[in-house]
Amino acid sequence: SGDPGSLGHSRDIVIDGAPPSVLRVSSPQPDGAYGTGRIVNITVALDEKAWVGGAPSLELATEPPRSASYAGGNGTDKMSFLYTVQPGDRAADLGLDYGDGGTGELPLRGGATFSDAAGNAANLTLPSPGQLAASRSIEVYGGPLPVFAAGGPTWGAWDNNRNFEELTDAHGVAAFRMGADNATYAIVASAADNGVQLVRVHENGTLVASHHLADTNALELDGAIAVDAFRLANGSTYALVASIADDGVQSIRVREDGTLHPIHQITDDNTLELNGARSVDAFRLANGSTYAVVASGADSGVQSIRVRENGTLAPVHQLDNAAGLELDGAGGVAAFRMANGSTYALVASYQDNAVQLIRVHENGTLEARTSAKNTQDGFARLASAIFVTAFAAPDGNGTLALVTPESGNHAMLVRILNDESIVAADSIGDGERNFLRLGGPKDAAAFELGGRTYLLIASHGENGLQMAGVRDDGTLEPAGAVGDDEGWLDRLGGAHGVDAFELARSGSTYALVASRAEGVQLVRLSPASVTNVSSTLGVGTHGQGAEFNVTVSFDAPVSVSGPPPSLLLAFDGGSGAAEYLPAASGAGAVGGSSQLVFNYTIRSGDSIDDAGVLDYAGRAALVTHGSVRDAQAARTADADLELPAPGGPGSLGRLQQGVAIDTVPPRVLSVSSPTLDGTYGEGSVIRIDVEFSKPVDATGTPLLALTTTPARSASYVDGTDGDTNLEFRYTVQQGDAA
Repeated sequence: SGDPGSLGHSRDIVIDGAPPSVLRVSSPQPDGAYGTGRIVNITVALDEKAWVGGAPSLELATEPPRSASYAGGNGTDKMSFLYTVQPGDRAADLGLDYGDGGTGELPLRGGATFSDAAGNAANLTLPSPGQLAASRSIEVYGGPLPVFAAGGPTWGAWDNNRNFEELTDAHGVAAFRMGADNATYAIVASAADNGVQLVRVHENGTLVASHHLADTNALELDGAIAVDAFRLANGSTYALVASIADDGVQSIRVREDGTLHPIHQITDDNTLELNGARSVDAFRLANGSTYAVVASGADSGVQSIRVRENGTLAPVHQLDNAAGLELDGAGGVAAFRMANGSTYALVASYQDNAVQLIRVHENGTLEARTSAKNTQDGFARLASAIFVTAFAAPDGNGTLALVTPESGNHAMLVRILNDESIVAADSIGDGERNFLRLGGPKDAAAFELGGRTYLLIASHGENGLQMAGVRDDGTLEPAGAVGDDEGWLDRLGGAHGVDAFELARSGSTYALVASRAEGVQLVRLSPASVTNVSSTLGVGTHGQGAEFNVTVSFDAPVSVSGPPPSLLLAFDGGSGAAEYLPAASGAGAVGGSSQLVFNYTIRSGDSIDDAGVLDYAGRAALVTHGSVRDAQAARTADADLELPAPGGPGSLGRLQQGVAIDTVPPRVLSVSSPTLDGTYGEGSVIRIDVEFSKPVDATGTPLLALTTTPARSASYVDGTDGDTNLEFRYTVQQGDAA
């Protein structure tokens, strides 16, 4: 612009002296807990486009301190940083480490800069609320990896032993809780015994036979091959069994006394799709009604069934292998709900080498949607697909499903997106990428541990289990494998069915494996973890030199090696480290111990106010300097040392109340007398008061030396225990002078 001949007319010079500013720091990821291996994306939004100088990183307020590495955004107004959670990382609400404890400046490290096109360095001062912690609620819990652990021979069970009667050729298993005490049970489908076995799983990890049912002419349990357990809207617990030889399904009421009661059955009548029923999954629709979908291999179709509140069954709708569908040899089925609230079922079809997505409408009718087949790019490992396990994608993007084959040594992970499309996520094979137990994989169970999703895959051909961690991007990584006869694990021969669950009181994660050759095997998946902390310190006030022990109890034995651990105790204004007592703990012995014992001697300066609480200094107060490991794991695994929240259930503070610690000695504030000034002769009584800085207790007969001639003392008269004032009296004697 400007007149001809002017600078503005001949040149296009823009003056920009305003630096870019940070608008906010946030994350596109959903709120929740993020465990070991999870990736957190942190975004920094600016008010204009900026360019990166150097190698920036963001300092995070984690314990121990971590940083997020720059991932992209150069030349845009949004910079992206990635943080991968490491084992042991902790943050109750992930935020940035500003150093000064306030909102401060964006903690950009590495000498890096953000600059605009004019070269102005960005103003990194954050507006309020600009902190990550203010915009998202992301918990970081870098827990130890899962383990394979068992505690003794009672952790397995087999047919015709200890009242277990229906465990021959065990195929399917479903775990659930019920009753006022939230007790854990599992029901096992036995194909050769033509029945089901109910198993009680106790909090100490033992298995007890509760009840069993065998096939009769009135029941549909011949060739019981799959089972699902569920709770109806009225609170009653039921199981639904698919019977491949009876071509039908059987509903069973599971009463709170641990008994099984057959209710109703449906068999194939040429109008239904139940011929060769192979799998079943029950679910509740958005309207509250309970339904189940059954996959039938011989009929090459699926059948939806309404489960009424009295446990009776009503067939609703069926789909067969019509033109364009992939249901030939329908084997496995898994139902799930998508983000839009709609319910779907994914069916694995071993003759079609495919998976078929089916929409389940609120009236129970079925509608075929999309499918994927092994002839499509990326889906080759859908060959012989027969088992399917569906679970929510960790990144919130749709649903993931693991598909395993009728024959073969591989598995395929697919993702069902919210638009109903099916995309290949990952595939794994035996011996590939350190997956060591994928010979003849069958059923799988998805579970969460330490803020991360895992899959436990039953390996029929290799008599064992393969663990896989599910990354945010939907790919799999090996998380360990175990075989039959490792440690106490001796019932994994022909491993076929598996279900994972969490016990109610301890919170420990377990899996029950149905093994066709050997019965059932209970496997602990969560590493040994702390259940509670207690102390020998009694109620009352304690002073310097007093000793007490603190016991940290675990849900399973642990072993200690190397430099001993310590336990940080919290005092007013500070903390103190309790020393580990190896002899009292026994964690160095073979087999380990479920308790670690620590000793503390009260030191000068330790203090807890009257009627206060003795507790430890945070959930990470159990500090390991060597190793504390799960003593029963089939492979080396660190124990989970996170303590219960201070003051919460299981904490030292919940048990150790009414405690005072006082190591500061009282001091004299003043010595005075209420006696009036004047001269006092023989027989006169003079009162002298000594005031202390804190309440004192007088023992014996204290005397207060006086500067008289000859030397005299005032005798202790009064000072109620716990008073700050001691009263003394002096009686003037003949010849005294002062």
